[in-house]
Amino acid sequence: MGKTRVDLALLLPPWALLLWHARRFDFLCDDAFIALRYARSWAETGAPVYNPGERVEGFTSFLFMGLVAGLTRLGLTPPGAATVLGVASSLLFLGASLSLLRAALGRRSPVTELTFLSLLALSAPVAAWSLGGLETPLFAALSALGLALSIHEPSSVGKFHTLRRDPRAVAAGLVLGAATLARPEGGLFLAGAVVAGALAWRGPGGWRRPGALGLGYAAVMVPFEGWRWWYYGAPLPNTFYVKSTGDAGALWARGVEYGELALRELNPALVALGALGLAAPGGGAGLWALRLIVPVGALYVLRIGGDFLDLYRFFVPLWPLVLVGVVRCQDALRGRLAAKVGDARAAVFVLALGAGAAVGHGWHQHQVGRRAMQVAEPERAARHIEPLGWTREYALRWAAVGRWMAEVARPGDTMAVGAAGAMPYFARMPSLDLFGLCDAYIARHGVQIGTRPGHQRYAPRWYILERQPTFLVLEPEAVGPGSSALGVDPVWNPQGWVWAELRTDPSRHGHVRPLSLRFLLRRDRAMTLAGAPGLRIAEDNPR
Repeated sequence: MGKTRVDLALLLPPWALLLWHARRFDFLCDDAFIALRYARSWAETGAPVYNPGERVEGFTSFLFMGLVAGLTRLGLTPPGAATVLGVASSLLFLGASLSLLRAALGRRSPVTELTFLSLLALSAPVAAWSLGGLETPLFAALSALGLALSIHEPSSVGKFHTLRRDPRAVAAGLVLGAATLARPEGGLFLAGAVVAGALAWRGPGGWRRPGALGLGYAAVMVPFEGWRWWYYGAPLPNTFYVKSTGDAGALWARGVEYGELALRELNPALVALGALGLAAPGGGAGLWALRLIVPVGALYVLRIGGDFLDLYRFFVPLWPLVLVGVVRCQDALRGRLAAKVGDARAAVFVLALGAGAAVGHGWHQHQVGRRAMQVAEPERAARHIEPLGWTREYALRWAAVGRWMAEVARPGDTMAVGAAGAMPYFARMPSLDLFGLCDAYIARHGVQIGTRPGHQRYAPRWYILERQPTFLVLEPEAVGPGSSALGVDPVWNPQGWVWAELRTDPSRHGHVRPLSLRFLLRRDRAMTLAGAPGLRIAEDNPR
Protein backbone atom coordinates (compact mmCIF):
# COMPACT_ATOMS: atom_id res chain seq x y z
CA MET A 1 0.00 0.00 0.00
CA GLY A 2 2.88 2.34 0.83
CA LYS A 3 4.44 1.97 -2.62
CA THR A 4 1.04 2.56 -4.24
CA ARG A 5 0.64 5.83 -2.37
CA VAL A 6 4.14 6.93 -3.32
CA ASP A 7 3.45 6.10 -6.99
CA LEU A 8 0.17 8.04 -6.95
CA ALA A 9 1.90 11.02 -5.37
CA LEU A 10 4.53 10.81 -8.12
CA LEU A 11 1.92 10.62 -10.88
CA LEU A 12 -0.41 13.39 -9.70
CA PRO A 13 1.74 16.37 -10.88
CA PRO A 14 2.35 14.91 -14.40
CA TRP A 15 -1.35 14.00 -14.66
CA ALA A 16 -2.34 17.56 -13.80
CA LEU A 17 0.26 18.91 -16.22
CA LEU A 18 -1.00 16.69 -19.05
CA LEU A 19 -4.65 17.63 -18.54
CA TRP A 20 -3.75 21.32 -18.42
CA HIS A 21 -1.70 20.93 -21.60
CA ALA A 22 -4.43 18.95 -23.38
CA ARG A 23 -7.01 21.68 -22.74
CA ARG A 24 -5.00 23.91 -25.05
CA PHE A 25 -5.99 21.70 -27.99
CA ASP A 26 -9.37 20.22 -26.96
CA PHE A 27 -10.88 19.21 -30.29
CA LEU A 28 -12.57 16.27 -31.96
CA CYS A 29 -11.22 15.63 -35.43
CA ASP A 30 -13.56 14.77 -38.27
CA ASP A 31 -12.24 11.22 -38.61
CA ALA A 32 -13.24 10.51 -35.00
CA PHE A 33 -16.90 10.83 -35.96
CA ILE A 34 -16.60 7.81 -38.26
CA ALA A 35 -15.93 5.52 -35.29
CA LEU A 36 -18.51 7.44 -33.24
CA ARG A 37 -21.15 6.77 -35.90
CA TYR A 38 -20.37 3.04 -35.71
CA ALA A 39 -20.47 3.18 -31.90
CA ARG A 40 -23.81 4.98 -31.87
CA SER A 41 -25.27 2.42 -34.27
CA TRP A 42 -24.03 -0.43 -32.08
CA ALA A 43 -25.43 1.17 -28.94
CA GLU A 44 -28.82 1.98 -30.50
CA THR A 45 -29.43 -0.93 -32.87
CA GLY A 46 -26.99 -3.65 -31.81
CA ALA A 47 -25.18 -3.50 -35.18
CA PRO A 48 -21.67 -1.95 -35.45
CA VAL A 49 -22.21 -0.57 -38.95
CA TYR A 50 -21.84 2.77 -40.73
CA ASN A 51 -25.03 2.34 -42.79
CA PRO A 52 -27.92 0.02 -41.94
CA GLY A 53 -27.48 -3.34 -43.65
CA GLU A 54 -23.88 -2.68 -44.82
CA ARG A 55 -21.30 -4.71 -42.89
CA VAL A 56 -18.10 -2.82 -43.62
CA GLU A 57 -15.35 -2.35 -41.02
CA GLY A 58 -14.62 1.30 -41.79
CA PHE A 59 -12.73 2.09 -38.60
CA THR A 60 -9.23 1.25 -37.36
CA SER A 61 -9.83 0.64 -33.66
CA PHE A 62 -12.43 -1.96 -32.76
CA LEU A 63 -11.65 -1.65 -29.04
CA PHE A 64 -12.04 2.14 -29.00
CA MET A 65 -15.28 1.97 -30.96
CA GLY A 66 -16.63 -0.77 -28.69
CA LEU A 67 -15.78 1.09 -25.50
CA VAL A 68 -17.47 4.24 -26.82
CA ALA A 69 -20.54 2.13 -27.66
CA GLY A 70 -20.56 0.75 -24.11
CA LEU A 71 -20.31 4.21 -22.55
CA THR A 72 -23.06 5.41 -24.88
CA ARG A 73 -25.30 2.62 -23.62
CA LEU A 74 -24.63 3.93 -20.11
CA GLY A 75 -26.01 7.34 -21.06
CA LEU A 76 -23.13 9.38 -22.46
CA THR A 77 -23.20 10.88 -25.92
CA PRO A 78 -20.63 9.30 -28.27
CA PRO A 79 -18.51 12.51 -28.40
CA GLY A 80 -18.68 12.73 -24.61
CA ALA A 81 -17.73 9.07 -24.30
CA ALA A 82 -14.74 9.60 -26.62
CA THR A 83 -13.57 12.49 -24.44
CA VAL A 84 -13.91 10.50 -21.22
CA LEU A 85 -12.10 7.56 -22.76
CA GLY A 86 -9.33 9.82 -24.09
CA VAL A 87 -8.72 11.39 -20.67
CA ALA A 88 -8.74 8.04 -18.86
CA SER A 89 -6.42 6.49 -21.46
CA SER A 90 -3.99 9.41 -21.26
CA LEU A 91 -3.73 9.08 -17.48
CA LEU A 92 -3.21 5.34 -17.87
CA PHE A 93 -0.56 6.05 -20.51
CA LEU A 94 1.57 8.00 -18.04
CA GLY A 95 1.20 5.28 -15.41
CA ALA A 96 2.02 2.53 -17.91
CA SER A 97 5.03 4.51 -19.17
CA LEU A 98 6.35 4.74 -15.60
CA SER A 99 5.95 0.95 -15.28
CA LEU A 100 7.78 0.51 -18.59
CA LEU A 101 10.69 2.65 -17.39
CA ARG A 102 10.99 0.59 -14.21
CA ALA A 103 10.66 -2.71 -16.06
CA ALA A 104 13.43 -1.75 -18.48
CA LEU A 105 15.84 -0.02 -16.10
CA GLY A 106 14.64 -0.69 -12.56
CA ARG A 107 13.37 1.94 -10.15
CA ARG A 108 15.03 5.32 -10.51
CA SER A 109 15.08 8.25 -8.13
CA PRO A 110 11.72 10.05 -7.76
CA VAL A 111 13.16 13.17 -9.39
CA THR A 112 14.37 11.17 -12.42
CA GLU A 113 10.98 9.47 -12.78
CA LEU A 114 9.18 12.79 -12.39
CA THR A 115 11.35 14.32 -15.10
CA PHE A 116 10.61 11.36 -17.39
CA LEU A 117 6.86 11.76 -16.86
CA SER A 118 7.03 15.53 -17.28
CA LEU A 119 8.76 15.16 -20.64
CA LEU A 120 5.83 13.00 -21.74
CA ALA A 121 3.17 15.36 -20.40
CA LEU A 122 4.84 18.40 -21.97
CA SER A 123 5.05 16.77 -25.42
CA ALA A 124 2.54 18.39 -27.77
CA PRO A 125 1.58 15.15 -29.60
CA VAL A 126 0.76 13.39 -26.31
CA ALA A 127 -1.35 16.32 -25.09
CA ALA A 128 -3.08 17.05 -28.41
CA TRP A 129 -4.27 13.52 -29.06
CA SER A 130 -5.49 13.04 -25.49
CA LEU A 131 -8.70 14.86 -26.48
CA GLY A 132 -8.61 14.40 -30.26
CA GLY A 133 -11.30 11.71 -30.28
CA LEU A 134 -9.16 8.97 -31.81
CA GLU A 135 -7.69 5.78 -30.34
CA THR A 136 -4.14 7.14 -29.96
CA PRO A 137 -3.99 7.41 -26.13
CA LEU A 138 -5.78 4.07 -25.67
CA PHE A 139 -3.36 2.26 -27.97
CA ALA A 140 -0.32 3.99 -26.45
CA ALA A 141 -1.43 3.10 -22.92
CA LEU A 142 -2.11 -0.57 -23.67
CA SER A 143 1.11 -0.96 -25.66
CA ALA A 144 3.23 0.53 -22.87
CA LEU A 145 1.45 -1.53 -20.21
CA GLY A 146 1.70 -4.80 -22.16
CA LEU A 147 5.36 -4.21 -22.90
CA ALA A 148 6.08 -3.36 -19.25
CA LEU A 149 4.41 -6.57 -18.09
CA SER A 150 6.26 -8.65 -20.68
CA ILE A 151 9.78 -7.43 -19.88
CA HIS A 152 9.38 -7.13 -16.11
CA GLU A 153 12.20 -9.01 -14.36
CA PRO A 154 11.18 -10.09 -10.86
CA SER A 155 14.41 -12.06 -10.44
CA SER A 156 17.72 -12.42 -12.23
CA VAL A 157 17.52 -13.24 -15.92
CA GLY A 158 19.32 -16.51 -15.46
CA LYS A 159 16.59 -17.88 -13.22
CA PHE A 160 13.69 -17.30 -15.58
CA HIS A 161 13.98 -20.77 -17.08
CA THR A 162 13.24 -22.30 -13.67
CA LEU A 163 9.81 -20.67 -13.45
CA ARG A 164 6.98 -23.11 -14.09
CA ARG A 165 4.19 -20.57 -14.08
CA ASP A 166 4.23 -17.00 -15.23
CA PRO A 167 0.79 -15.36 -15.03
CA ARG A 168 2.39 -11.97 -15.68
CA ALA A 169 3.40 -13.12 -19.18
CA VAL A 170 -0.12 -14.35 -19.91
CA ALA A 171 -1.47 -11.01 -18.69
CA ALA A 172 1.04 -9.23 -20.93
CA GLY A 173 -0.21 -11.23 -23.93
CA LEU A 174 -3.81 -10.37 -23.07
CA VAL A 175 -2.99 -6.67 -22.81
CA LEU A 176 -1.00 -6.69 -26.07
CA GLY A 177 -3.95 -8.46 -27.69
CA ALA A 178 -6.17 -5.63 -26.47
CA ALA A 179 -3.62 -3.16 -27.86
CA THR A 180 -3.92 -4.87 -31.25
CA LEU A 181 -7.69 -4.43 -31.07
CA ALA A 182 -6.95 -0.74 -30.51
CA ARG A 183 -4.57 -0.57 -33.49
CA PRO A 184 -3.02 -3.32 -35.64
CA GLU A 185 0.46 -2.10 -34.71
CA GLY A 186 -0.01 -3.86 -31.38
CA GLY A 187 1.45 -6.88 -33.14
CA LEU A 188 4.78 -5.04 -33.36
CA PHE A 189 4.89 -4.65 -29.58
CA LEU A 190 4.15 -8.35 -29.19
CA ALA A 191 7.02 -9.16 -31.54
CA GLY A 192 9.38 -7.03 -29.47
CA ALA A 193 8.25 -8.75 -26.27
CA VAL A 194 8.74 -12.20 -27.80
CA VAL A 195 12.24 -11.28 -29.03
CA ALA A 196 13.14 -10.08 -25.55
CA GLY A 197 11.76 -13.32 -24.16
CA ALA A 198 13.78 -15.43 -26.58
CA LEU A 199 16.95 -13.62 -25.54
CA ALA A 200 16.31 -13.67 -21.82
CA TRP A 201 14.64 -16.96 -21.04
CA ARG A 202 17.03 -19.50 -22.51
CA GLY A 203 17.79 -22.95 -21.20
CA PRO A 204 15.50 -25.82 -20.19
CA GLY A 205 11.92 -24.61 -20.21
CA GLY A 206 12.99 -21.29 -21.65
CA TRP A 207 10.13 -21.31 -24.14
CA ARG A 208 7.55 -21.00 -21.39
CA ARG A 209 7.51 -17.24 -20.98
CA PRO A 210 7.39 -16.38 -24.73
CA GLY A 211 4.84 -19.17 -25.06
CA ALA A 212 2.74 -17.63 -22.29
CA LEU A 213 2.85 -14.29 -24.11
CA GLY A 214 1.59 -15.95 -27.28
CA LEU A 215 -1.09 -17.82 -25.39
CA GLY A 216 -2.49 -14.65 -23.84
CA TYR A 217 -2.35 -12.85 -27.18
CA ALA A 218 -4.06 -15.69 -29.04
CA ALA A 219 -6.82 -15.82 -26.41
CA VAL A 220 -7.80 -12.31 -27.52
CA MET A 221 -7.03 -12.31 -31.22
CA VAL A 222 -8.15 -15.75 -32.42
CA PRO A 223 -11.81 -15.36 -31.34
CA PHE A 224 -11.86 -11.78 -32.59
CA GLU A 225 -10.45 -12.64 -36.00
CA GLY A 226 -13.01 -15.40 -36.35
CA TRP A 227 -15.81 -12.98 -35.47
CA ARG A 228 -14.42 -10.26 -37.77
CA TRP A 229 -14.35 -12.63 -40.75
CA TRP A 230 -17.84 -13.87 -39.99
CA TYR A 231 -19.37 -10.43 -39.42
CA TYR A 232 -17.48 -8.17 -41.86
CA GLY A 233 -16.41 -10.81 -44.36
CA ALA A 234 -12.73 -9.81 -44.48
CA PRO A 235 -9.60 -10.69 -42.48
CA LEU A 236 -8.50 -7.05 -42.17
CA PRO A 237 -10.28 -3.72 -41.60
CA ASN A 238 -11.65 -2.07 -44.71
CA THR A 239 -9.35 0.88 -43.98
CA PHE A 240 -6.34 -1.34 -44.73
CA TYR A 241 -7.37 -1.79 -48.34
CA VAL A 242 -7.59 1.97 -48.86
CA LYS A 243 -4.39 2.87 -47.02
CA SER A 244 -2.26 0.16 -48.65
CA THR A 245 -2.97 1.67 -52.07
CA GLY A 246 -0.42 3.80 -53.87
CA ASP A 247 3.07 3.81 -55.33
CA ALA A 248 5.56 2.59 -52.71
CA GLY A 249 8.22 5.09 -53.74
CA ALA A 250 5.82 8.02 -53.52
CA LEU A 251 4.62 6.86 -50.10
CA TRP A 252 8.22 6.59 -48.89
CA ALA A 253 8.98 10.11 -50.13
CA ARG A 254 5.92 11.47 -48.41
CA GLY A 255 6.75 9.56 -45.24
CA VAL A 256 10.32 10.86 -45.16
CA GLU A 257 9.05 14.45 -45.37
CA TYR A 258 6.63 13.72 -42.56
CA GLY A 259 9.37 12.08 -40.46
CA GLU A 260 11.78 14.96 -40.98
CA LEU A 261 9.27 17.47 -39.63
CA ALA A 262 8.33 15.15 -36.78
CA LEU A 263 11.98 14.72 -35.79
CA ARG A 264 12.46 18.47 -35.69
CA GLU A 265 9.30 19.19 -33.75
CA LEU A 266 9.41 16.28 -31.31
CA ASN A 267 12.84 17.56 -30.18
CA PRO A 268 15.89 16.32 -32.10
CA ALA A 269 18.14 16.50 -29.04
CA LEU A 270 15.90 14.15 -27.06
CA VAL A 271 15.51 11.82 -30.05
CA ALA A 272 19.30 11.66 -30.47
CA LEU A 273 19.86 11.01 -26.76
CA GLY A 274 17.14 8.38 -26.76
CA ALA A 275 18.64 6.58 -29.74
CA LEU A 276 22.09 6.71 -28.16
CA GLY A 277 20.75 5.39 -24.85
CA LEU A 278 18.88 2.50 -26.44
CA ALA A 279 21.82 1.57 -28.68
CA ALA A 280 24.39 1.59 -25.87
CA PRO A 281 25.46 -1.94 -24.88
CA GLY A 282 24.41 -3.56 -21.65
CA GLY A 283 21.15 -3.42 -19.79
CA GLY A 284 18.58 -6.13 -19.29
CA ALA A 285 17.10 -8.28 -22.00
CA GLY A 286 13.96 -6.17 -21.92
CA LEU A 287 15.84 -3.36 -23.62
CA TRP A 288 16.03 -5.49 -26.75
CA ALA A 289 12.28 -5.14 -27.13
CA LEU A 290 12.66 -1.37 -27.17
CA ARG A 291 15.63 -1.59 -29.55
CA LEU A 292 13.47 -3.53 -32.00
CA ILE A 293 10.19 -1.66 -31.67
CA VAL A 294 11.44 1.93 -32.00
CA PRO A 295 13.26 1.66 -35.37
CA VAL A 296 10.81 -0.81 -36.90
CA GLY A 297 7.85 1.28 -35.76
CA ALA A 298 9.41 4.47 -37.13
CA LEU A 299 10.16 2.82 -40.48
CA TYR A 300 6.59 1.54 -40.66
CA VAL A 301 5.23 5.08 -40.23
CA LEU A 302 7.51 6.31 -43.00
CA ARG A 303 6.54 3.40 -45.28
CA ILE A 304 2.81 4.17 -45.08
CA GLY A 305 3.43 7.80 -45.98
CA GLY A 306 3.13 9.25 -42.49
CA ASP A 307 -0.18 10.93 -41.80
CA PHE A 308 -2.22 13.84 -43.08
CA LEU A 309 -3.27 14.80 -39.54
CA ASP A 310 -0.89 16.99 -37.56
CA LEU A 311 1.23 16.32 -34.48
CA TYR A 312 2.47 12.82 -35.19
CA ARG A 313 -0.07 10.59 -33.46
CA PHE A 314 1.64 7.46 -34.83
CA PHE A 315 4.83 8.36 -32.96
CA VAL A 316 3.11 8.82 -29.58
CA PRO A 317 3.32 5.09 -28.60
CA LEU A 318 7.06 5.10 -29.41
CA TRP A 319 7.83 8.25 -27.43
CA PRO A 320 8.11 6.72 -23.93
CA LEU A 321 10.45 4.06 -25.35
CA VAL A 322 12.70 6.81 -26.71
CA LEU A 323 12.63 8.60 -23.35
CA VAL A 324 13.76 5.39 -21.63
CA GLY A 325 16.92 5.78 -23.73
CA VAL A 326 17.22 9.38 -22.52
CA VAL A 327 17.14 8.14 -18.91
CA ARG A 328 19.92 5.65 -19.73
CA CYS A 329 22.06 8.53 -21.00
CA GLN A 330 21.29 10.44 -17.83
CA ASP A 331 22.42 7.44 -15.75
CA ALA A 332 25.63 7.09 -17.75
CA LEU A 333 26.44 10.77 -17.34
CA ARG A 334 25.83 10.58 -13.62
CA GLY A 335 28.14 7.58 -13.31
CA ARG A 336 30.97 9.31 -15.16
CA LEU A 337 30.62 12.49 -13.13
CA ALA A 338 30.44 10.59 -9.84
CA ALA A 339 33.90 9.15 -10.48
CA LYS A 340 35.32 12.69 -10.78
CA VAL A 341 33.34 14.94 -8.42
CA GLY A 342 31.58 12.51 -6.10
CA ASP A 343 28.12 10.98 -6.17
CA ALA A 344 26.30 13.81 -4.38
CA ARG A 345 27.55 16.55 -6.70
CA ALA A 346 27.00 14.39 -9.75
CA ALA A 347 23.42 13.72 -8.68
CA VAL A 348 22.69 17.43 -8.17
CA PHE A 349 24.22 18.36 -11.53
CA VAL A 350 22.37 15.66 -13.49
CA LEU A 351 19.06 16.41 -11.83
CA ALA A 352 19.47 20.12 -12.53
CA LEU A 353 20.31 19.27 -16.13
CA GLY A 354 17.16 17.13 -16.37
CA ALA A 355 15.01 19.93 -14.95
CA GLY A 356 16.49 22.37 -17.45
CA ALA A 357 15.85 19.91 -20.27
CA ALA A 358 12.20 19.59 -19.20
CA VAL A 359 11.75 23.37 -19.15
CA GLY A 360 13.40 23.72 -22.55
CA HIS A 361 11.33 20.89 -23.98
CA GLY A 362 8.15 22.44 -22.60
CA TRP A 363 8.91 25.77 -24.27
CA HIS A 364 9.76 24.07 -27.55
CA GLN A 365 6.52 22.06 -27.45
CA HIS A 366 4.56 25.23 -26.67
CA GLN A 367 5.87 26.72 -29.92
CA VAL A 368 5.10 23.51 -31.82
CA GLY A 369 1.54 23.49 -30.48
CA ARG A 370 1.07 27.14 -31.38
CA ARG A 371 2.05 26.46 -35.00
CA ALA A 372 -0.08 23.33 -35.17
CA MET A 373 -3.23 25.12 -33.99
CA GLN A 374 -3.16 27.63 -36.84
CA VAL A 375 -5.85 27.10 -39.45
CA ALA A 376 -3.24 27.57 -42.20
CA GLU A 377 0.50 26.96 -41.74
CA PRO A 378 2.83 27.07 -44.77
CA GLU A 379 5.36 24.45 -43.68
CA ARG A 380 2.64 21.91 -42.99
CA ALA A 381 0.85 22.76 -46.21
CA ALA A 382 4.08 22.08 -48.13
CA ARG A 383 4.12 18.56 -46.64
CA HIS A 384 0.39 18.00 -47.18
CA ILE A 385 -0.25 17.92 -43.43
CA GLU A 386 -3.53 19.27 -42.08
CA PRO A 387 -2.91 21.64 -39.13
CA LEU A 388 -4.97 20.83 -36.05
CA GLY A 389 -6.46 24.32 -36.14
CA TRP A 390 -7.85 23.52 -39.58
CA THR A 391 -9.01 20.09 -38.34
CA ARG A 392 -10.92 21.61 -35.43
CA GLU A 393 -12.44 24.43 -37.49
CA TYR A 394 -13.69 22.24 -40.31
CA ALA A 395 -15.04 19.50 -38.06
CA LEU A 396 -17.21 22.19 -36.45
CA ARG A 397 -18.27 23.48 -39.86
CA TRP A 398 -19.16 20.05 -41.20
CA ALA A 399 -21.08 19.31 -38.00
CA ALA A 400 -23.16 22.46 -38.59
CA VAL A 401 -23.93 21.34 -42.16
CA GLY A 402 -24.91 17.89 -40.88
CA ARG A 403 -27.32 19.40 -38.36
CA TRP A 404 -28.98 21.39 -41.14
CA MET A 405 -29.33 18.27 -43.26
CA ALA A 406 -30.91 16.44 -40.33
CA GLU A 407 -33.48 19.23 -40.07
CA VAL A 408 -34.59 19.04 -43.71
CA ALA A 409 -34.14 15.30 -44.31
CA ARG A 410 -37.00 13.04 -45.30
CA PRO A 411 -37.16 9.24 -45.10
CA GLY A 412 -35.21 7.81 -48.00
CA ASP A 413 -32.75 10.71 -48.27
CA THR A 414 -29.07 9.80 -48.60
CA MET A 415 -25.82 11.66 -48.98
CA ALA A 416 -22.40 11.19 -50.57
CA VAL A 417 -19.41 13.04 -49.14
CA GLY A 418 -15.64 12.71 -48.84
CA ALA A 419 -15.54 14.11 -45.30
CA ALA A 420 -17.21 11.02 -43.85
CA GLY A 421 -17.15 12.02 -40.18
CA ALA A 422 -19.03 14.90 -38.59
CA MET A 423 -21.35 15.73 -41.48
CA PRO A 424 -22.86 12.21 -41.85
CA TYR A 425 -22.77 11.71 -38.07
CA PHE A 426 -25.02 14.69 -37.40
CA ALA A 427 -27.10 14.28 -40.58
CA ARG A 428 -28.15 10.78 -39.41
CA MET A 429 -28.86 9.50 -42.91
CA PRO A 430 -27.26 6.73 -45.01
CA SER A 431 -24.03 8.03 -46.50
CA LEU A 432 -21.64 7.02 -49.24
CA ASP A 433 -18.02 7.63 -48.19
CA LEU A 434 -16.47 8.83 -51.44
CA PHE A 435 -12.94 7.92 -50.26
CA GLY A 436 -14.00 4.35 -49.49
CA LEU A 437 -13.02 3.96 -45.83
CA CYS A 438 -16.59 2.83 -45.14
CA ASP A 439 -17.30 1.32 -48.55
CA ALA A 440 -15.89 -2.08 -49.51
CA TYR A 441 -16.06 -1.56 -53.28
CA ILE A 442 -14.29 1.81 -53.35
CA ALA A 443 -11.61 0.60 -50.92
CA ARG A 444 -10.58 -2.13 -53.34
CA HIS A 445 -11.59 -0.85 -56.77
CA GLY A 446 -12.00 2.93 -56.50
CA VAL A 447 -10.07 5.29 -58.76
CA GLN A 448 -6.53 5.87 -57.48
CA ILE A 449 -6.07 9.60 -56.99
CA GLY A 450 -2.92 10.06 -54.89
CA THR A 451 -0.87 9.09 -51.86
CA ARG A 452 -2.49 11.11 -49.08
CA PRO A 453 -3.07 8.52 -46.33
CA GLY A 454 -6.71 7.46 -46.26
CA HIS A 455 -7.43 9.42 -49.44
CA GLN A 456 -5.77 7.23 -52.07
CA ARG A 457 -8.98 6.12 -53.78
CA TYR A 458 -12.20 7.83 -54.86
CA ALA A 459 -15.63 6.68 -55.95
CA PRO A 460 -16.03 6.20 -59.73
CA ARG A 461 -18.69 8.45 -61.26
CA TRP A 462 -20.84 5.51 -62.33
CA TYR A 463 -20.84 4.26 -58.74
CA ILE A 464 -22.13 7.60 -57.45
CA LEU A 465 -24.81 7.64 -60.15
CA GLU A 466 -25.88 4.15 -59.15
CA ARG A 467 -26.36 5.27 -55.54
CA GLN A 468 -28.39 8.39 -56.49
CA PRO A 469 -27.57 10.39 -53.33
CA THR A 470 -29.92 13.21 -52.40
CA PHE A 471 -27.04 15.42 -51.23
CA LEU A 472 -23.80 15.13 -53.22
CA VAL A 473 -20.94 16.99 -51.51
CA LEU A 474 -18.01 16.64 -53.88
CA GLU A 475 -15.69 19.23 -52.33
CA PRO A 476 -16.43 19.89 -48.66
CA GLU A 477 -13.24 21.97 -48.52
CA ALA A 478 -15.21 24.62 -50.42
CA VAL A 479 -17.00 25.61 -47.21
CA GLY A 480 -16.55 29.38 -46.94
CA PRO A 481 -18.06 32.59 -45.67
CA GLY A 482 -19.43 34.02 -48.93
CA SER A 483 -21.48 33.10 -51.95
CA SER A 484 -21.32 33.64 -55.67
CA ALA A 485 -23.30 32.76 -58.75
CA LEU A 486 -24.33 29.13 -59.07
CA GLY A 487 -23.68 27.96 -62.61
CA VAL A 488 -24.47 24.90 -64.67
CA ASP A 489 -22.41 21.74 -64.27
CA PRO A 490 -22.07 19.91 -67.62
CA VAL A 491 -21.36 16.62 -65.86
CA TRP A 492 -23.94 16.46 -63.10
CA ASN A 493 -26.87 18.56 -64.33
CA PRO A 494 -27.77 16.14 -67.15
CA GLN A 495 -27.66 13.30 -64.61
CA GLY A 496 -30.33 14.85 -62.42
CA TRP A 497 -28.54 17.11 -59.91
CA VAL A 498 -28.61 20.88 -59.49
CA TRP A 499 -26.22 23.19 -57.68
CA ALA A 500 -27.27 24.53 -54.32
CA GLU A 501 -25.70 26.65 -51.63
CA LEU A 502 -26.36 26.42 -47.90
CA ARG A 503 -25.82 29.18 -45.36
CA THR A 504 -26.09 27.84 -41.81
CA ASP A 505 -27.59 29.64 -38.83
CA PRO A 506 -25.12 29.74 -35.90
CA SER A 507 -27.93 29.86 -33.33
CA ARG A 508 -29.40 26.59 -34.65
CA HIS A 509 -26.52 24.66 -36.16
CA GLY A 510 -23.78 25.08 -33.60
CA HIS A 511 -21.01 26.93 -35.44
CA VAL A 512 -19.92 30.29 -34.08
CA ARG A 513 -20.42 32.15 -37.37
CA PRO A 514 -22.40 31.67 -40.58
CA LEU A 515 -20.80 29.57 -43.27
CA SER A 516 -21.71 28.55 -46.77
CA LEU A 517 -21.32 25.27 -48.61
CA ARG A 518 -21.88 24.48 -52.26
CA PHE A 519 -23.15 21.02 -53.08
CA LEU A 520 -25.24 19.16 -55.62
CA LEU A 521 -28.86 18.45 -54.78
CA ARG A 522 -30.91 15.80 -56.57
CA ARG A 523 -33.44 17.65 -58.73
CA ASP A 524 -36.56 15.96 -57.36
CA ARG A 525 -35.63 17.00 -53.82
CA ALA A 526 -34.53 20.46 -54.97
CA MET A 527 -38.13 21.14 -55.94
CA THR A 528 -39.40 20.19 -52.48
CA LEU A 529 -36.63 22.05 -50.65
CA ALA A 530 -37.09 25.34 -52.51
CA GLY A 531 -37.53 28.06 -49.92
CA ALA A 532 -35.90 26.13 -47.09
CA PRO A 533 -34.14 28.51 -44.64
CA GLY A 534 -30.57 29.21 -45.65
CA LEU A 535 -30.77 27.29 -48.96
CA ARG A 536 -30.24 28.84 -52.38
CA ILE A 537 -30.82 26.69 -55.48
CA ALA A 538 -29.48 27.53 -58.94
CA GLU A 539 -32.15 28.99 -61.19
CA ASP A 540 -30.43 28.33 -64.50
CA ASN A 541 -30.17 24.56 -64.22
CA PRO A 542 -31.81 22.73 -67.11
CA ARG A 543 -35.14 21.14 -66.28
